[in-house]
This record gives sequence, C-alpha cells and structure tokens, in this order.
Amino acid sequence: MVLPNSSCLGGLLVIASLLPAVAQTDTVFANASGCARLAGDVGSDDVLIWTGDAFEFWESTCPITQITQVGGGAVLATLTCSGEGETWDTYYMIETTSDVDRFVVYPDDHPNLRTEIATCQ
Repeated sequence: MVLPNSSCLGGLLVIASLLPAVAQTDTVFANASGCARLAGDVGSDDVLIWTGDAFEFWESTCPITQITQVGGGAVLATLTCSGEGETWDTYYMIETTSDVDRFVVYPDDHPNLRTEIATCQ
C-alpha cells in the first residue's frame, strides 16, 4: 500500500493508521542527540528528530513525501531533502517496538545503521 503524504492531515496520521502505536499527532520522537537539540543543547552531528511530517537531521529537514507499508509494524518513508542547491530522495524504514513510545529507524539501504528514537523526557 502506497500512501502519499498529501492525502492526509499529516504524515503522522498516515503512519498512525499503519503503525497503531502512534497515538498523538503532536508527538515528537528523537534519538539522544535529537532530544538534546530539542532541549536547547548543541548535541552532536547524529541528530535525528521525527516530527511526523518530516525527519530533521543535523543540517537539514526532510519532509516525508510518501509512505509505503512493508509489514504489519513497518513502513518505508520517502523523504525529499534539499541542501546546497540540490534536491534528492532518501528512504527510511520506521519499525514499531514493544514500547509504544519507541521506534527503530534506519536508512533503507543501510539496515546496520539502526537508531532507536523515543519521546524525549
């Protein structure tokens, strides 16, 4: 099933229908560096923040432009990124975990770069 992001109220709503663990549209998930950035600290260059409609990295924000369900608890998110005069697509897997406040994400072409993201405390 392929669902373009523009056909819903927001990327998180689409993902919520595919990944039932997501309950609120205003929830932000991040890795430790992303949580540090959200708290006002500089953090490190491995920042990863998922706002539902986009992924934020160290120097760029990449809107989610398409969601493809690839399993009962996983989706493939197409991100359209821009920077330094260029635009490109990149693909991230988003998988549920047994904890409703945590997900595992990774670039589709690098499953060994798995990162756990959670709601920031």
